[in-house]
Amino acid sequence: MGISKSVSDVMQLAFQIAIHEKYEYVTPEIILMAMCRTDEFADAFELCGGDVDLLEKRLRDFASDHLHEEHSSAPEFSVDSTEMLMAAQMAADNSGRGYIGMEHVLRGLWLLEESHAVYFLESQGVEEVDLLQALIEMSGGAEGIFPEEDGMFPDEEQETAVEKYAPCLNDMLENVNPLIGRSEELDRTIQILCRKDKNNVIHIGEPGVGKTAITYGLARRINDGDVPDALKGARIFSLDLGSLLAGTQYRGTWKND
Repeated sequence: MGISKSVSDVMQLAFQIAIHEKYEYVTPEIILMAMCRTDEFADAFELCGGDVDLLEKRLRDFASDHLHEEHSSAPEFSVDSTEMLMAAQMAADNSGRGYIGMEHVLRGLWLLEESHAVYFLESQGVEEVDLLQALIEMSGGAEGIFPEEDGMFPDEEQETAVEKYAPCLNDMLENVNPLIGRSEELDRTIQILCRKDKNNVIHIGEPGVGKTAITYGLARRINDGDVPDALKGARIFSLDLGSLLAGTQYRGTWKND
């Protein structure tokens, strides 16, 4: 998967910072420091009420106090940075963008546990959803999807938005392999869905164990009519929360300096 030019510039700058300061690893804090030096992030962060100069100073102080210096070899991504970028790739995959953008990197950053970078962001009262929304607004990513006046979707735009953020799995089975070896889990899923109350199903498991396959299997059973009457004709929509958050129209009151 490719990356956007802005992300490419940020990563190059992060390595330049690490090389100049002789840091052993490129950590999430250094990557965020590099983001602070881009107009895209700086404008969005200040739009959310943050002070980008203060953020960069705190990141520099943290790096100076906590990062080890390495004089003999080139810096490498730290474990946290690798984990952050893997999460960014997953967010990009889920959004269907085909490339990793700045919003995906920030999403990956917020998914880290006990991240100092996130602490410095939130210490200025900036939350993930607000920053993602501001980034999209600054880049014009919501243009053509969200109407400007009445807050309602025209018919054609509504169809486009639904298809983008909540595609129907019933219509996406052409190239999906049949479900094999999960009949017990699928039958139990159908049983729970047909209950009068407490009918919420949650599939939990490691990546690759077949959670999504069960859902596709359910969609196929519904299409074939091989379900109880309570589920016949049902439609299953896959809500892409990451893409939806990144594309949501900013609803706060912006501060004008």
